[in-house]
Amino acid sequence: MEVILLEDVKSLGKKGQIVKINDGYARNFVLPKKLGLEATPKNLNDLKLQKAREAKEAAEELQAAKELAVKVEEKPVRLTMKTGEGGKTFGTISTKEVAAAAKEQLGLDIDKKKMKLDEPIKTLGNHIITVKLHKDVTAKLTVGRYCNHQNYAKQSGGGAVCDWFNVNGQAGDYQCRRNSFGRRLLSQTVWNYVSGHG
Repeated sequence: MEVILLEDVKSLGKKGQIVKINDGYARNFVLPKKLGLEATPKNLNDLKLQKAREAKEAAEELQAAKELAVKVEEKPVRLTMKTGEGGKTFGTISTKEVAAAAKEQLGLDIDKKKMKLDEPIKTLGNHIITVKLHKDVTAKLTVGRYCNHQNYAKQSGGGAVCDWFNVNGQAGDYQCRRNSFGRRLLSQTVWNYVSGHG
C-alpha cells in the first residue's frame, strides 16, 4: 500500500513523503495512529494543494524578513547611559533594552531572542548586533551608546567633553559648555542628533 506520511516515521520516511509499505503494517499501525493516509487520488491532490500553500507561505515569510532586514539596518538605535567623574560609565545594555528601544524609536518589533549579543554593552560608541530574522536572513542592527550630556555637563561644571557618535556613525568629541546664562551649548549637528531631529 502507498501511504502519505503525516509525521516523520523512523525507518519509513519524512512527513509529506509517499512511501510503499506492507498492507498489514499500514492498517494495524500507521493508519490507526494517524501517522499516515492512504495515497488515494483525493489525498494526493490534497497533499499537492497543501505543499503549494506551504511554499507560498514560506516565500511570503522570507520576503517579509528581507524587508524587515532593510529597515533594521537603515537607522541606529540610540541609548544613553550615566557617566561619572572622569567619564566613567555605569550600567550595561542588554538585548531587552535594545528591543524596547527599537520598538519605541524605529517602530520595529524585534524579538530579543533573535539578537546575538555575547555580553551586555558596557562601553560608549557604536555596537553592531546580529539579528537572525529568518533561517536565510540576518541583519545588522547598530546600537549607539552615548553619555547623558545633561548629567555629564552638570558634573563637570559645563566644561566636559562627551563622547558622541555622529549621524555617520563616526566617534567624535564635542565640547559641552555653558554661556553666561548657564545654558549648555552644543553644535547644531550634535543637538539635532541626540534630540531626535537629526
